[in-house]
Amino acid sequence: MPDVIVFGYGLIGKYVSLHLAKRGINVTVIDQEKKHSEHQNITFIQTNAYDYVTNIVENDFVINLLPGQFGHEIRKKLISRKITLVDVAFSHELPHSLDGYAKEAGSSVIWDVGIAPGLSNMLVADALQELGHLDSVNIMVGGNPLEPDDNWSYMAPFSPVDVIEEYTRPARILQDEDIIIVPALSEKIEIQHDELGILEGWITDGLRSLVENIACRDMKEYTLRWPGHIDKWLRCKDGFDLGELLDEWKFDPMVKEFTWLRVEASGNDSTIVWDVFDKGADDGSSMSRTTGLVTAATLVYLLEVDEQMEPGVFAPEQTSPRLRKFVQEYLLQHGVEISRQNLTISE
Repeated sequence: MPDVIVFGYGLIGKYVSLHLAKRGINVTVIDQEKKHSEHQNITFIQTNAYDYVTNIVENDFVINLLPGQFGHEIRKKLISRKITLVDVAFSHELPHSLDGYAKEAGSSVIWDVGIAPGLSNMLVADALQELGHLDSVNIMVGGNPLEPDDNWSYMAPFSPVDVIEEYTRPARILQDEDIIIVPALSEKIEIQHDELGILEGWITDGLRSLVENIACRDMKEYTLRWPGHIDKWLRCKDGFDLGELLDEWKFDPMVKEFTWLRVEASGNDSTIVWDVFDKGADDGSSMSRTTGLVTAATLVYLLEVDEQMEPGVFAPEQTSPRLRKFVQEYLLQHGVEISRQNLTISE
């Protein structure tokens, strides 16, 4: 079995590396900081990620878990090595522009392989396949402390800088079948969860490839937060101290937390609603698990089920129904709750 090279060892990178190692896969982690793991299947190389790329050989399996902008800057170099790349770097630049380059290099890339974007895209693709036509899609997702507090009611499960970019980057949505650009956080909804109560959903730029690859009349993505969090951000956004904010949003593994994804897809007088929910477990936080298990499942499928992907750059919704089913079953097997409702729209 080929080794797997993982770029980045943050909260998600650590989870994915250890998860794969426990499956018996040899993992080489590339990180600029000195890291350590007691698992015998993990090898660390402390070096600059850009410098290491020349060590990659043809047909290696690589996971890009670097923070957004760094992850984007290294993509083309990685693709040039004729590899299979599972890419989770959430950058403003979308990798599909490298499709021709990947085909020339003989590399296969699946990008945005997390919970949302990622699993959300796969569920939308399943809905289109099943319903035959989509009128509307709403995606709502967020990772938050299980209980709100009197401050931010939030801690960042991945790079806080990426969270800030999520709050500031204009959002692309579908409206009457047209791609429309709206300001981030410019629309708010309220959504009720049976256990948690009321959360707020604020429009953000999480649809990404879906607006180009999935035919639908109206489509939006909302980031879920406890009430008051985004209002506080909007008051502070023009004068915040980055160092202070990073400290206040620092992830605390002792604080109980959850991740919740809801996908609502309607078409041909029917609606499918998926809920994906996790509170974390002994192996990691809820965001580490729900994101990392999608990443790991995709890699495991390509490595062990051995589907032969054509060279090119593929979004999650462009993957095969078999891979999408495998990912969902993999999350269920590892304790992530996934429920589904089928509703009929009556006149």
